[in-house]
Amino acid sequence: MDARVKSTRSRAVALLGGAGTLALALGGITLAVAPSASADGKVISGNPTCAQVIPGSTEIKFDPPTPGQKTAGGVTVNWTEGVLTQDDPEHAGDQTGGQIVAFTATGGVVFGALVKGGPAANFYDYRPAGVTSGSKLHPPVNPNNQKYYGISHVNFCVGKKPTPTPTKTPTKTPTKTPTKTPTTSHTPTKSPTSSSTPSPSVTPTSTSSTPVAIPTEFPAGMDGGQQFQNTATSTGHQNAWGFALLGLGGVLIFAGVLKARQRRGQHSA
Repeated sequence: MDARVKSTRSRAVALLGGAGTLALALGGITLAVAPSASADGKVISGNPTCAQVIPGSTEIKFDPPTPGQKTAGGVTVNWTEGVLTQDDPEHAGDQTGGQIVAFTATGGVVFGALVKGGPAANFYDYRPAGVTSGSKLHPPVNPNNQKYYGISHVNFCVGKKPTPTPTKTPTKTPTKTPTKTPTTSHTPTKSPTSSSTPSPSVTPTSTSSTPVAIPTEFPAGMDGGQQFQNTATSTGHQNAWGFALLGLGGVLIFAGVLKARQRRGQHSA
């Protein structure tokens, strides 16, 4: 075989192998630095409260996490504890048997819920309208065993459902028609005819209007919590790039191996 051909193929094998190794390394790094966030709840470190995530809402806290009902601010929340019967596809590992939460609310709505477990809490955001029921809420996943943490406590952020104020239609005062004074004429005896016409008087038009009332919105559930909304989207993008790079790396290395085998077969021939 010509020496130039052998040299060219050797460089091709080396380039494919090097590119594949680099792609695998980049894919692994991308997945490693992706932020931790679940698709069915936003993970918040520490012990977040309703005042922090939904300012203006009323908090109903169950600590210890004993199922039952409580009332605050005219809203009653009743929650029950269940067990996950099938693996949660949103997370790696098998979460079968983990604790899950279901709730109902009367007298108002739930704008958000915090399920604490381990070093963080899962935040469920139901704004802007709020909900009166929910199910399959759970604490964050323990990265050491891919299971749900045990429930430490549950917080419900509640309030009255906002009712928009109807807009008032402004009223207008009808325009007044100006009044004109009729013209009078006097003809004196044995004198030249003279006439005088007084100027008509016009009454100015006056118009008044009632200002429009602007509807106000219920403050609970409309502020705060925005710093958590981009976490899940960022995580999905990073994970997608990571897996794409891993796949590209595998393809390049495989191509390099095939090229090397073809070169050895031709050399033997």
